[in-house]
Amino acid sequence: MHTSSSPSFSKAFPWVLFVTLIFFINYLPRSLVSPLLVPMEAELNMSHSQATGLLLLLSAGFSVSMALSSVLSRVLAHRTVAALSAVAGGLALGTFAFVETRVQAGAAILCFGLSAGLYFPSGMATLASLVRHKDWGKAIAVHELAPNVSFIVAPLIASLALVFMSWREVLCLTGAVSFVLGLMFLFFGRGGEKQREGNLPVSCRSLLVRPRLWLFVVLIGLSIGGEYAPFSVLPLYLVNEKGIPFDTTNSILTGC
Repeated sequence: MHTSSSPSFSKAFPWVLFVTLIFFINYLPRSLVSPLLVPMEAELNMSHSQATGLLLLLSAGFSVSMALSSVLSRVLAHRTVAALSAVAGGLALGTFAFVETRVQAGAAILCFGLSAGLYFPSGMATLASLVRHKDWGKAIAVHELAPNVSFIVAPLIASLALVFMSWREVLCLTGAVSFVLGLMFLFFGRGGEKQREGNLPVSCRSLLVRPRLWLFVVLIGLSIGGEYAPFSVLPLYLVNEKGIPFDTTNSILTGC
């Protein structure tokens, strides 16, 4: 992952920020879908269960592609896979902006999930290649700002943007930014020049037989579910079931 020639953290910091920006644009649309479900549900004539079913499709696509990303990184460099995730995610969001039916919305958000899931394994490998081993903790701390900031700004973006444009235009604009950043990262980014190494079946077998792995999976699943699930369904619940205005709901989510 890293080499003896890896620069100091201060010198690598701009590139660490670039990787973090790619992670941010990977995570932001997933956070945006939740507050945008309110106008989306009304326009596409969906029930609450059908609207939240989109989140299930998003998560399913994300999980599948994350599991299979190691196959792609066997033939492509990690930075290429991370950039491809942003580019493909941008295209999927652009497609999502033009859906007219629930089925089309489900297919589009599944494609977005499949695109977004490619990022994390290769993004982390790219991040690790930028800094020395002793600086990995610092780099990961910066990198993890992306999802936390997106949880705060996504409802705010939704509230402000929907004053001037529709939810379709919000998704289209976000997709365009993701597409452009992905191309920039592919051609101008640093790190992640290598492909995945090692024997995948052997590595998987050695991991899957470890009881601690499954304990970790359960614990991390509970922690992420406890974080993401309430955030995802709160806008619909507060607006449609409790009658709280949309702007007030998003203010609650952002903590403002």
